[in-house]
Amino acid sequence: MECGNMGLFDRGVQMLLTTVGAFAAFSLMTIAVGTDYWLYSRGTCKSKSVSDNETSKKNEEVMTHSGLWRTCCLEGNFKGMCKQIDHFPEDTDYEADPSEYFLRAVRASSIFPILSVILLFMGGLCIAASEFYKSRHNIILSAGIFFVSAGLSNIIGIIVYISANAGDPSKSDSKKNSYSYGWSFYFG
Repeated sequence: MECGNMGLFDRGVQMLLTTVGAFAAFSLMTIAVGTDYWLYSRGTCKSKSVSDNETSKKNEEVMTHSGLWRTCCLEGNFKGMCKQIDHFPEDTDYEADPSEYFLRAVRASSIFPILSVILLFMGGLCIAASEFYKSRHNIILSAGIFFVSAGLSNIIGIIVYISANAGDPSKSDSKKNSYSYGWSFYFG
């Protein structure tokens, strides 16, 4: 009799651990995608002010932190100011700025962490749905496929993100190492 109860207990513990793990993974990945502390690096903060149909730019190389959506200045005249990353820039806006190269390369990898969050959510829904259906094995198998796919998507995104910074052709060898990853990156 105890073996039957122990098997049920094991399944209950497994479901609890799976649910907690899925929730933790989804929460951490959602926080990572939504925050802008993926990378600390030296970059150019730009100010565009339009007066009399003339755009003036002031460039200043300072420490910045950036994420998938925006980059923020940590020091200098623009401390605390953030600008959205233009994922679909016009060709006329392109400048030969090292940080521009990196920001443009990041846009290529942004879809992978987002896809990972969606796949984690779908896997969590499958785990929740498995409690209500008799054919649990197929639903749990689907959840496993979603979780593995989310992990692969996340790994691809991280590899592209790291490669974009390491492969910036405009940086000298000494400047290639002047960056560090932030807590958002590690949450991802």
